[in-house]
Amino acid sequence: MNKLFSIVKPLRVNNKSNIVVFSVVADELYLLPHFLAHHRVLGVEQFLFYVDYSTDGTLEYLSAQDDCAIVTSPKAFGDPMIFSARGQKISQRFGIFCKTYFPSIFLKGKWVIILDADEFLFLPRPSTSINDFVARLYENGLQSCRALMIDFFPNKLSELSDCDRSCSPFNLAPYFDAHSVNWPNNTIRPINYDTSPTIRNRIVDEQERREALPVEIVKKQKLNWMYKSPITRWTPNTFYYHSHTSNHIQSDKVQVVLAHFKFYPGWGKKVSNAMRDKQYYSGSIKYQPLHYAYKYLQDWSLVASHSIRFVDTNDFINEGLLFDNIKT
Repeated sequence: MNKLFSIVKPLRVNNKSNIVVFSVVADELYLLPHFLAHHRVLGVEQFLFYVDYSTDGTLEYLSAQDDCAIVTSPKAFGDPMIFSARGQKISQRFGIFCKTYFPSIFLKGKWVIILDADEFLFLPRPSTSINDFVARLYENGLQSCRALMIDFFPNKLSELSDCDRSCSPFNLAPYFDAHSVNWPNNTIRPINYDTSPTIRNRIVDEQERREALPVEIVKKQKLNWMYKSPITRWTPNTFYYHSHTSNHIQSDKVQVVLAHFKFYPGWGKKVSNAMRDKQYYSGSIKYQPLHYAYKYLQDWSLVASHSIRFVDTNDFINEGLLFDNIKT
């Protein structure tokens, strides 16, 4: 048996789809039904999940889904991994390592869409399905596609305390903040990304205003990685440096959106666990403002003058966040 993983439920051998969503999940029982429904509508026919330690029925739920394959591991998300790749020694947390490792084992040659359970993919026109979209990429010589992560949020956090858990996250947290990015052609990441208007950075500002946090702490808590490269045609050389960046260069002709939900029923437990386990970047420092918000900002209005109430995909298109300028 492989020491790094166990196959709980294999990929369907008769599945002809060349597109697979890969996701690392832990205690995602609220989000998963909405996540699966959203991406099934886009035409995704196969999902591969690495299930980290879960106690809320996540593993059992996914086991009952015909289109979901599952792997588990004795390793924890935050366990360090030291390995050789691209001619050098690399150290990553296991949760990041597996975003290259599992697709390299199971999904070579396929189009792989790497998403967290709180990320919902939106495609630009003229594509109406994920099959149409990757066909456009492939026909135009593109092996990858970039994305902006757009945080969604409710009017007030207290509105999530007694809500109907069957309700869509888009109904419970319908607002987002538009922001600007300079992402040149043929680069792997933006060179300038103004995330100051976004909700999680506004929470940091409010935390500073209320507690007079030292400037160096505020700077560390601010987000500047609100982008990803989630769609990739997997080659033997594909490698993810971290959750946000792969070694594939990105075209400026096409961009997708990941609607991102940090605020949903049960979000406080997820944040508290991240703070306790310190398994994310720099000891989960980016979760500290969320933890503060959960404790002290339940009735603080999250909606700013520039916030937008989401109606449909046109909102992303109108803000220049979602586009396909490929010439056909």
